[in-house]
Amino acid sequence: WLFVEIGKANFIVARQALAIEPKLSPKLMKITPPPLSNAGLATFANSITLTPGTVTVDLEPGYMIVHALTEELADEAAINDMGRRVAALEHGGAS
Repeated sequence: WLFVEIGKANFIVARQALAIEPKLSPKLMKITPPPLSNAGLATFANSITLTPGTVTVDLEPGYMIVHALTEELADEAAINDMGRRVAALEHGGAS
Protein backbone atom coordinates (compact mmCIF):
# COMPACT_ATOMS: atom_id res chain seq x y z
CA TRP A 1 0.00 0.00 0.00
CA LEU A 2 2.86 2.39 0.76
CA PHE A 3 4.35 1.90 -2.72
CA VAL A 4 0.97 2.73 -4.28
CA GLU A 5 0.70 5.91 -2.18
CA ILE A 6 4.26 6.89 -3.11
CA GLY A 7 3.46 6.32 -6.79
CA LYS A 8 0.29 8.43 -6.68
CA ALA A 9 2.08 11.23 -4.84
CA ASN A 10 5.00 11.10 -7.29
CA PHE A 11 2.56 11.71 -10.13
CA ILE A 12 0.99 14.71 -8.32
CA VAL A 13 4.38 16.26 -7.48
CA ALA A 14 5.75 15.66 -11.00
CA ARG A 15 2.64 17.23 -12.54
CA GLN A 16 3.17 20.34 -10.39
CA ALA A 17 6.92 20.45 -11.05
CA LEU A 18 6.39 20.33 -14.82
CA ALA A 19 3.43 22.71 -14.92
CA ILE A 20 3.91 26.12 -16.48
CA GLU A 21 1.87 27.62 -13.64
CA PRO A 22 1.97 25.19 -10.72
CA LYS A 23 -1.02 25.26 -8.40
CA LEU A 24 0.79 24.97 -5.09
CA SER A 25 -1.28 25.35 -1.95
CA PRO A 26 0.96 24.42 0.98
CA LYS A 27 -0.83 23.34 4.11
CA LEU A 28 0.13 22.34 7.64
CA MET A 29 -2.08 19.74 9.28
CA LYS A 30 -2.31 18.51 12.86
CA ILE A 31 -2.73 14.73 12.73
CA THR A 32 -3.70 12.59 15.71
CA PRO A 33 -2.02 9.21 15.26
CA PRO A 34 -3.60 5.96 16.40
CA PRO A 35 -2.17 4.31 19.54
CA LEU A 36 1.33 3.22 18.51
CA SER A 37 4.64 2.38 20.14
CA ASN A 38 7.57 4.73 19.62
CA ALA A 39 8.73 2.50 16.75
CA GLY A 40 5.22 2.57 15.27
CA LEU A 41 5.10 6.37 15.50
CA ALA A 42 8.48 6.58 13.78
CA THR A 43 7.25 4.21 11.06
CA PHE A 44 4.08 6.29 10.57
CA ALA A 45 6.00 9.60 10.48
CA ASN A 46 8.58 8.16 8.06
CA SER A 47 5.85 6.71 5.83
CA ILE A 48 4.36 10.19 5.54
CA THR A 49 7.77 11.70 4.77
CA LEU A 50 8.57 9.00 2.18
CA THR A 51 5.42 9.99 0.29
CA PRO A 52 6.45 12.79 -2.11
CA GLY A 53 4.91 16.17 -1.37
CA THR A 54 4.37 15.48 2.33
CA VAL A 55 6.72 15.67 5.29
CA THR A 56 6.28 15.17 9.01
CA VAL A 57 7.75 18.36 10.48
CA ASP A 58 7.03 17.75 14.18
CA LEU A 59 6.13 14.76 16.32
CA GLU A 60 4.75 15.47 19.78
CA PRO A 61 2.95 13.26 22.31
CA GLY A 62 -0.55 12.81 20.92
CA TYR A 63 -0.13 14.57 17.57
CA MET A 64 2.14 15.27 14.63
CA ILE A 65 2.40 18.22 12.27
CA VAL A 66 2.47 17.33 8.58
CA HIS A 67 3.24 19.70 5.70
CA ALA A 68 1.65 19.04 2.31
CA LEU A 69 2.70 20.73 -0.92
CA THR A 70 -0.80 20.88 -2.43
CA GLU A 71 -4.42 20.64 -1.33
CA GLU A 72 -4.63 17.31 -3.17
CA LEU A 73 -1.79 15.89 -1.06
CA ALA A 74 -3.30 17.34 2.14
CA ASP A 75 -5.70 14.41 2.35
CA GLU A 76 -6.16 13.85 6.08
CA ALA A 77 -8.33 10.78 5.48
CA ALA A 78 -5.52 9.13 3.47
CA ILE A 79 -2.96 10.04 6.13
CA ASN A 80 -5.21 8.66 8.88
CA ASP A 81 -5.67 5.49 6.81
CA MET A 82 -1.89 5.18 6.62
CA GLY A 83 -1.78 5.42 10.43
CA ARG A 84 -4.46 2.76 10.73
CA ARG A 85 -2.46 0.45 8.48
CA VAL A 86 0.73 0.99 10.49
CA ALA A 87 -1.20 0.23 13.69
CA ALA A 88 -2.63 -2.95 12.14
CA LEU A 89 0.86 -4.09 11.13
CA GLU A 90 2.24 -3.26 14.55
CA HIS A 91 -0.50 -5.20 16.32
CA GLY A 92 -0.06 -8.26 14.13
CA GLY A 93 -2.89 -7.71 11.65
CA ALA A 94 -2.64 -7.38 7.92
CA SER A 95 -4.02 -4.27 6.26
